Amino acid sequence: MRDDVADLLLAADAARLSDHPAEAVPYLNQVVRAHGSDPRASLASFTLGRVLLDELGRPVEAATAFENARKGPLAEDALAREVEAWSRGGDTTRARNLAIEYETAYPQGRRSRAVAKFGGLE
Repeated sequence: MRDDVADLLLAADAARLSDHPAEAVPYLNQVVRAHGSDPRASLASFTLGRVLLDELGRPVEAATAFENARKGPLAEDALAREVEAWSRGGDTTRARNLAIEYETAYPQGRRSRAVAKFGGLE
């Protein structure tokens, strides 16, 4: 496999979609580490966060991936998912602080209800 962003993302998708999410992690990590300036790196970080949180049950690692994804076009969703990840990882203080940050940045945010729930703002 070449160290090309498109090839790495394709390999990650193939692993995820064939029910091998753990095999997607190295490909996504490589995009983030080796190609951080590529506009698709934030997508790779977001996807990595989803895999780690939703499929592998690794919320603290997922939170870090979502934090990295906040630099791109998925910033609002990444921040919301980061709140969820910290909440699931047991760091309720951090989840709450990030939920407040979300509400400030996105007062009419499409994920406000989930953020309030996971951030303990309800």
